[in-house]
Amino acid sequence: MRFGTIFPTLVIGIAYLNSGFGAPAKPMFSGDNTLPWHVIAKEYFNTDIHIYPPGGPVIVNLSGQTNSIKYPQKTGVNIDKYIDSSWFNTGQLAADIKDGKIEIDEGISEEGFYKLSCPLKTRDGTSYISEFYIITCGNWKRDILTFCRAQKEQIEINPDPQLIRSTIAASHFDHAMEMISRSSVLSKEILDVLNKAILNKREFESGKYPNFVKGLNKIKLRRFKGANITEFVVYIPDEYDPSRKWPLFLHPDPRRSYTPQNYSEHSGFIDCFWHFPMPMEFDWKDYEIFRSILYDKIHIDENRLYIYGDCGNGIAAMALALKYPDQWAECSAILGNSHRNLAGNALNLPVIFTKGQHNEEYFLGYFNFAVECFQYFRCRHFQYSQTHKISDIRGDLQPNTIKVKAPERISFTIESLSNPTAYWVKIDGREDENFIGTVDVNVEVQNIYVKTDNVDAYSLNLIDAPLDANRPVEIIENEQSLGLIRNSTFTKRSEKYINATLIKNKNLHGPVWDVFTDPYVVVWGSSNEEKTTLNLNKKIAASLTNNGPLFSDSNMPAEFIKSHNLILIGTVHSNRLLLKIKDRLPIQIEESGIIAKSKLFKQSDIGFIFIYPNPLNPEKYLAVFSGTSTRALENIYAAYTQIKEIRPVDIGIFEVTESGGIKWHIIEKFNTVWDWHNQLDQALFTIDKIHPKWQWHQWAAKIIKKQMKADVVVCENPFMLNTAELSGDITYRDLFNTFQNLWFIKLRMDGKTLKSICTVPLKDISKRDVQAPIFEGINIAAHPVNNSEKVLSINELVDNNFYTVALPEKCINGQRIGILLQDYTIADQAYLIPILYEYLLQNINTNVEAQLDSLRFNLF
Repeated sequence: MRFGTIFPTLVIGIAYLNSGFGAPAKPMFSGDNTLPWHVIAKEYFNTDIHIYPPGGPVIVNLSGQTNSIKYPQKTGVNIDKYIDSSWFNTGQLAADIKDGKIEIDEGISEEGFYKLSCPLKTRDGTSYISEFYIITCGNWKRDILTFCRAQKEQIEINPDPQLIRSTIAASHFDHAMEMISRSSVLSKEILDVLNKAILNKREFESGKYPNFVKGLNKIKLRRFKGANITEFVVYIPDEYDPSRKWPLFLHPDPRRSYTPQNYSEHSGFIDCFWHFPMPMEFDWKDYEIFRSILYDKIHIDENRLYIYGDCGNGIAAMALALKYPDQWAECSAILGNSHRNLAGNALNLPVIFTKGQHNEEYFLGYFNFAVECFQYFRCRHFQYSQTHKISDIRGDLQPNTIKVKAPERISFTIESLSNPTAYWVKIDGREDENFIGTVDVNVEVQNIYVKTDNVDAYSLNLIDAPLDANRPVEIIENEQSLGLIRNSTFTKRSEKYINATLIKNKNLHGPVWDVFTDPYVVVWGSSNEEKTTLNLNKKIAASLTNNGPLFSDSNMPAEFIKSHNLILIGTVHSNRLLLKIKDRLPIQIEESGIIAKSKLFKQSDIGFIFIYPNPLNPEKYLAVFSGTSTRALENIYAAYTQIKEIRPVDIGIFEVTESGGIKWHIIEKFNTVWDWHNQLDQALFTIDKIHPKWQWHQWAAKIIKKQMKADVVVCENPFMLNTAELSGDITYRDLFNTFQNLWFIKLRMDGKTLKSICTVPLKDISKRDVQAPIFEGINIAAHPVNNSEKVLSINELVDNNFYTVALPEKCINGQRIGILLQDYTIADQAYLIPILYEYLLQNINTNVEAQLDSLRFNLF
């Protein structure tokens, strides 16, 4: 493409008066990618570009040499044009030398890049040659913007598969176009930016990561084909200097509150904005990849990473802070909070929490409960205020704390093995993967005291612990000495790991939907079934693939087994791959039904969904969406959607009822060695008949009161689904599949507050978010009781006396019980299913049927 097709008629003059300057090198691109003339010139010139009208006079200041030049004088200027990387002489033009300037009245009308050789005389009569360069082209702003858009379009038409390299490269042209649009002159700064854009486009085209732009970088990341696209924005200030480390401020922004007008947040910081779909739908793997690239290109201070969010964005910020507490030097949030049950993870993390401008009563209850959770866990660096700003609490507009690396005490709770490490502690496995696990460690000189809860495998990195790793260390776990340790790492595991061939880890841990967080391939069954079933298999596969790789079982390339998670759709008869591995799965697929942990499910329409290490490549996942009939397959996607709403599970087995509903038989996680939890098969009691839901509800409230040693229990609907049809021999699994694992909090409150909970006017009940809860341990008035249980009456409550009340956490968080709770302190916490299980183990001979029959409906 000739230059004139891009830049029609502009004159740009660049003066150099040293004859030894030399000719420019060849342009970096050729053909359709020929550089604009001013970009070629930028390779050699370090000055602003002056613009003249086409065909008009060219006037060049002789700055720096005016005292030695003779004025006035006339001369002829030799004109050389730059064509195809060489200079060609095109003749002479007359010039006047006067008033410290060279003036060529005739000008140059043809587009191009020119070298002008001008003979000059000094005052003493000495002759010498001065060279300078000019460019003729059209409207510089329009033409360069056209060029930038064309370059950006080339990038976007041929992006890299992950998008991150191409979007960084495109950000350079965005930055150039923004500067050009605001400028009235073609400045050195614009040429610097434009030149960097072209150089970084070259980096992108050669498969390398471009450098980040000083200013705004708008970046997309799709880690693999089929993954959701995550967006990052990085703002690098103009004063950025790579000779020193820079703090980074991360703003999780699922609400997309930030716009290009307010992306630049702080002076002296690298600001990063992380956009993802919903407050809790962040993928840490996205951030890890992005962070590694950012650290490679920008000099980041890893000890000064700060995270912040407001309201909905605060929910995301707090979730990231509590799940990954060792990543940050400070977390600050306005109102938004989540994972309050993980507040203890912030034991060593500075957290600043404010209410902001949210004055609704609901938000006040939400705020107060979050504060109480942090205080209950005694988080030593937690600060809060209902009225002050974050900067007021901090005492500075900007955060300045340094990340704690080796705290003496660590309290770490996980919900998943996806984030098993905090500081120098790692949780490797849980007794029951269905529930949270906690390790609490405390260093005293050369002793480490360890307390565990639902953890049967953990590791301590003694090199990073605050002790002398060269001397023996004594580990005391749950008040029992484990002896002196002389290694750099201490690992404790239960017996179940000894002969295990499959063990959950950070990369393979479930639940089912984790199969989609790394490269996957969806394979639908196309064999040995009627056409209706095959079409259904294909339809289900298409609904799951999200534009990822999709094949039938007859044409999937074998290499995908090595590199991708495998998702199989269809029956064992229709999917060849499923048939091939059916004997190596955690369930047995038989003609009469399926067998899971020795239990046969032989109903006519059984569906199952599970995740498991792929028997063909145990370093990758296998996920199966299957069933014993077409009717089961027709409900498989609806079942998958349902379990995502209920709880994270590795396996779900359901039955399609006669009415077309979904009845779950198994909905749980495998244990840490990818096997069934044996205790879930344990028979706990026997029920001969179906009891109404209210009786089970009241029974659960009584047990909560007893186990949590509370005076009063307020119990919301405890059921996982709409039915509670427990009968026959009831196992731990039956309890787990029937009840939600509600988080109960035991509060200390005065009698006046308790009385207000129990006497919400009937007219206000309709304002509650849920149906009226069941109350246990209190009545309207005193009445005789037939057992030793203590029962309070409302009229006997003393305003200034303190009582213990257990409620689901959602009842505290707002106005679900009809009033706003404010005056209380947290005394204890527990979860519903372990509460029920522990009670039944402690009372193995209890007659649950008789307990249910004895219940009378309590208005409260």
